[in-house]
Amino acid sequence: MLDASIYSSVGRVFVANMTGNIVLLGLAVANVEVDVDVLPIVVSLGAFFFGGFFTGIMERWTEQKEGHHSRIFIASMTLLDAMIDFISAILIFKKVVPIAPSGSIRLVIFALLAMGQGALLVLTKRAGLPEFSNAVVTNTYIDLSTDKNLFHLCGDVRARNRRAISLVSLLIGSLVGAFIYKYLGLGVALVISGGISVVTAVGWAI
Repeated sequence: MLDASIYSSVGRVFVANMTGNIVLLGLAVANVEVDVDVLPIVVSLGAFFFGGFFTGIMERWTEQKEGHHSRIFIASMTLLDAMIDFISAILIFKKVVPIAPSGSIRLVIFALLAMGQGALLVLTKRAGLPEFSNAVVTNTYIDLSTDKNLFHLCGDVRARNRRAISLVSLLIGSLVGAFIYKYLGLGVALVISGGISVVTAVGWAI
């Protein structure tokens, strides 16, 4: 949802899909005739890395206190991502950040959202759900295609189902994000994204 709405509105950059950003960066460096802006991509890549770095520090700190990855840790970091979405939405609604594919102030949006998504990807890995991913899905896609239980109706199909749900969810999220931006605006998309994170955080907490 975030990638679809951000890419369509304030710049040709992703805040969750760093693979796409690397490809776009390559196009920009090669100076081919494609509408690509280097600085937003670099900001997004750096913020995503920092989000993972910060989450790693918090993870190690909570491990020292509790000895494992607690639900409270995952819920708290997910709630932090929700706060980032809401702050970004406020910046859009207050017109601090204009909805335009140019200007330096929009870099704040890229930095905030990419940082939150970097944190969420760490949580996905630590939660023991390797079939789910909020970013790169190429591995998920190929793992699904080679799953020995791909066409089974019952049995040990949990991993198959998770992979399929992950891919379908990404597609639905992209469609929803695009339609929300088109008819309601970027700010609404950010609020809904934050709301989803809040619900997810509550789910982890209980």
